[in-house]
This record gives sequence, C-alpha cells and structure tokens, in this order.
Amino acid sequence: MEMLEFAVTVMLVSSSGVLSPGPLLLSNIIHAKSFGYKAGLMISYGHTIVELPLVLLLAVSSLTLELFNEYNTVISVIGGIALLFFAISNMLNKIDKKPMIHKPIISGIVFSAFNPFFIAWWLTIGMKLINDSLLLTSSILGVFLMFIMHIWMDYAWLSLTAYITNKGISMLDNKYYKYILFGLNFIMIYFGINFLLNALQYV
Repeated sequence: MEMLEFAVTVMLVSSSGVLSPGPLLLSNIIHAKSFGYKAGLMISYGHTIVELPLVLLLAVSSLTLELFNEYNTVISVIGGIALLFFAISNMLNKIDKKPMIHKPIISGIVFSAFNPFFIAWWLTIGMKLINDSLLLTSSILGVFLMFIMHIWMDYAWLSLTAYITNKGISMLDNKYYKYILFGLNFIMIYFGINFLLNALQYV
C-alpha cells in the first residue's frame, strides 16, 4: 500500500467515527454559544489528550477487545453519569450562563475517556488503521503519521460545527435557543441512559 492510498483510506475510515453524532459533538454545539469556533478547537484538544495515548497503547501493547470488555462496565457507568450530570445541570442553569462543565477541554477529555463506543471503535475499526500504519513504515512513526491523518478531521469538523452553531445562535431569540438547548440536553440524557444500559450487558 502506497502512502497516498493509505492517507485516503485513513480519512475515509476515520469519517465513520469523526462525523458520527455523539456526546462529543453535542457538547461542542452546547459550548459553541460561549466560545464560538474555539469550542471545537478546545474540545478537539481534550479529545487528543485521550486519543493519542490510546492509539499508542494499542500500537505497542496487547490490549484487545476482550480485555476492554472487562473494564467496559466501569467506563460505561462513569460515562453515563457524566452525561446525565452535564445535561441535567445545563437544563437547570439559566440561559445566559455557561454549561456546568464550562471548560471545553474538560468536556473533550471526559466525553472521550468515558465513551465506550469511542474506545470500541479504536479496538475494532481503528485497529486496522494502526496495523496498516505499522506494516507500511515498520515503525511507530507510521502510527504518528496515521494519527495526524485522522485527528485533523476532528479539529476541522468540530470547529466548523461550533462556528456554524455560534453564527446561527446569534440570529435566534433566547426563547428559541432555550428550546434548542433543551433538545440537545435531552439527547445527552438519552446517550447517558444508553451508556448505563450498555454497562448492564457486562454485569
């Protein structure tokens, strides 16, 4: 496999994770009112703090999906509780206040580290990219190159959605924004409950 072909493959495969709706995207949209496009950059940075070590760990260790399943309950429970806390606290806040978890970087870390579906993606779909990068370069450098080809999409997508959201919100009356925010937080509650139900499968 040539480098150009590999780069295209990484971007196409990565889109299945980057563009999928989830807690990270929802928290990004919620933070966009206060931080604009910078919300996307900061959440992506928090996401990177979790994702890069995970990818390197997968590249140099024997971490497998079977081993992950042993800890999936804990990850799902913590993630579910964090999502419920984030959503409910936002609903209780006044419309002009920042979210309870008011630092986007923290949101990026929490909603990555305790998202079992994000980790499972790297243990399944993402593992193929890691293996291909090692085969292509025969060194850990290939893994870093693959990660760069992947992570820029997170920064671009989250910054773009935060920018568009911020511009859209600026044209809305607070009354309508309140309803939109309520809907987003309701979806976060759905994800939180889904995480907790996922944990029950491993009990």
